Amino acid sequence: MKYIVIDLETTGLDAENCQIIEIGAVKIEDNQITDTFQTFVHIDEELSFEISDLTGITDEDLIFAPTKDEAIAMLWQFADGCTTFIAHNADFESSFLDKLLPQPIDWLDTMDIAKIVKPMEKYFRLSALLPIYGLINEGAHRAIHDAVATAKLFLAMLKDFDEFDRDLWMKFLQLANNVECPLSQLIKAKGQEVLSHFPAKTIRGFDTDDSYLNFQGDILTNNAEANENDINWNWQLKPQRITDFFNNLTTVNDGENSFEARPQQIEMSKMVGDALSEHYALLIEAGTGTGKSLAYLLPAAIYAKGSGMPVFISTNTINLQEQLIKKDIPLLKKYLDEDFSAVIVKGRSNYICNRKWHNAVNSC
Repeated sequence: MKYIVIDLETTGLDAENCQIIEIGAVKIEDNQITDTFQTFVHIDEELSFEISDLTGITDEDLIFAPTKDEAIAMLWQFADGCTTFIAHNADFESSFLDKLLPQPIDWLDTMDIAKIVKPMEKYFRLSALLPIYGLINEGAHRAIHDAVATAKLFLAMLKDFDEFDRDLWMKFLQLANNVECPLSQLIKAKGQEVLSHFPAKTIRGFDTDDSYLNFQGDILTNNAEANENDINWNWQLKPQRITDFFNNLTTVNDGENSFEARPQQIEMSKMVGDALSEHYALLIEAGTGTGKSLAYLLPAAIYAKGSGMPVFISTNTINLQEQLIKKDIPLLKKYLDEDFSAVIVKGRSNYICNRKWHNAVNSC
């Protein structure tokens, strides 16, 4: 498939009252970047200090630049008949270009794709997504560099689709089947490509019998019964395990992390471990800098592993939840001599209703 990736630099955010000062475009053909295009655009006003400072574009860059109409004609020639444009937060680019291009085009937003392939990310700005894929923007707030970065992000996210399993692709294709938009067209094209690599087999349908509605509940019930027999209610977490971990941690200096002993952190961690072993409630107030997260995560992980009982960590904010799962728990797994698993569970409003999803798929 062929796409044109677009980024604009403008004198402001309002398409009705602001002007384009730079156009950057990247041509993608057969999942490869094949060409780039950049032009400044002449305007009959001086740039504000804020815009010039943000972009690095000066009035001198625009004096002899093509007019708006000339720049649009050059862009359209570069597009060479392609009428599907890609942008990150495409509403912005479309608000400026839709009224200028010689014919209507379709817009594909990489932010929408990111929400499909990276649904657990907190931020979907271009600058937040690029590091996830090890990509670097050579010049943020310059149209050509942002366009190239967006193109590379798009191609990287396409590879994520390859990791989706067959049943998920069947659901995607069902939902996209009766929808005509660039995103559904991409899903249908990519879905057919991915499914061609799977061995042929019959896919389970989405009937409405009770077995489907009770399927998840049965799994949870069976797992609960199996896990109950594996729990050692009398398992004890030895305080020395806590001491040894923190003593070893203070010797770490791998260029990324260095630690120093904090007596309050060790004391808190031992208290949490004792509360878990003896099954009593514990309330602790600890000041900033104590290292509370690691202090309770360490005994929780050791106790869960030793006793066979899962431990739940409940946080007051999503920010702390994200910190634990992305920073503190990976750090603990790196330096603890016990392997353990951890998953994140959000409030019910963050998850799709199984019944509504089931009905939506069947209505396609």
